[in-house]
Parts: sequence; C-alpha cells; structure tokens
Amino acid sequence: MSTLATNRRFAPVTKGLARSGSSDEAIQLWRHLARILFDFKRAGSARSLAFSELFALDPSDRTDRNGDAESVPLVLARRFLTALPLDIPTPEVGLDPDGEISFDWFGPAGQNFSVSLREDGRLAYAGAFSAEKTKYGTDRLDDEIPREIVEAVRELQGPISAAA
Repeated sequence: MSTLATNRRFAPVTKGLARSGSSDEAIQLWRHLARILFDFKRAGSARSLAFSELFALDPSDRTDRNGDAESVPLVLARRFLTALPLDIPTPEVGLDPDGEISFDWFGPAGQNFSVSLREDGRLAYAGAFSAEKTKYGTDRLDDEIPREIVEAVRELQGPISAAA
C-alpha cells in the first residue's frame, strides 16, 4: 500500500507533496503527480496572463446594454479560456473593432489561427496553415470548445516531440 504525504513544495495546489514512501510504487506515484502538477502550474500561469489580457480590455467595453458590470462577451470569453484543454497553448486575447473578443495563436513559420467570440456565443474561426491550406468556419460556444477549433490549434503547433 502506498500513501501520499504533503509538504510545501507545490503549494497552493495541494499544499505540496513529500516523497515519504520507499516502495517503487510510491516513488513512481510521487514522480507522476509532481509532473502533472508542474504541467498544470505552467499551463495555469500562461492562462492567468490571458485572463489578465481579457480584463485589461477597455473598461468602457465592460458594461453591457443594461449597464451590468461584466458584459456577456467577457463572461463567455472567460468560459472559452477555462474550457481550453491544458495541452493547447494559451492564445493572445484582444478586442476586435466590431466588439467581438478575439483569441489568436501563431505558429513557428508565420501560420496563424484566430477565433472571434460574439455576444450571442457564436464562434467564427479562420486560420492559414500554409499558402495552400486554410481553415475557417463558425460554431457555438457550449460547455466545451468545438473539436474543429481544438484540432486546428493542435495542427498549428505541429508535431510535439517526445521530450516535451
């Protein structure tokens, strides 16, 4: 039987982990959990920057037609960022001239992919992956990011090396 004790190393996520077990299973469990927490912390800090970009948008755009403090697009944009799978790079966040919130990813060789989120939850996306290959379309923001968008961003990343 293996147990897991905590220390301050990974605080505040789990208040940390201590490798207190001596069995091979306990050591493997500690290594796997440490890696997961490291990946989560790294992805989380990048997402934090995207949330900061989102809230740094012009304050005059933070009220909806009823004068509420947080507009529908900002609420939906938070849902979009929260729903992104952790293995997806964090997008740059911006405000389009038409008031839609945009999420932009850039590839290593000038490729790009952009998603615009409208107040009613409509997602319009477009990307250029090469001179011959583009993707575009529309979808709705529900509980998760549409599969086509996730696949396009992963394609933009290119193959992930085994060392990553």
